Amino acid sequence: MSKNNSDFFKVKNDWSLIKDKLLGCYLMPYFQKVLATGKTICYVDCFSGKGQFEDGNPGSPIIALQIRDKCLQKTKMRIE
Repeated sequence: MSKNNSDFFKVKNDWSLIKDKLLGCYLMPYFQKVLATGKTICYVDCFSGKGQFEDGNPGSPIIALQIRDKCLQKTKMRIE
């Protein structure tokens, strides 16, 4: 019998908080470096889940997009 996961996205679990912190530390320099090369960024998060938790906290898809937007604002490279 499968487990009932209906409340999985109500609040972030500790492991999700850790994942999001690591993601934030890694993606900023990674995106900046790749943007400097002018190459396309293709970001895939196979464990991203929901974009936003029911308690209002952003999930990893939103965190990644926010970091991408910050990097795009800061870059001196011309992005088309």
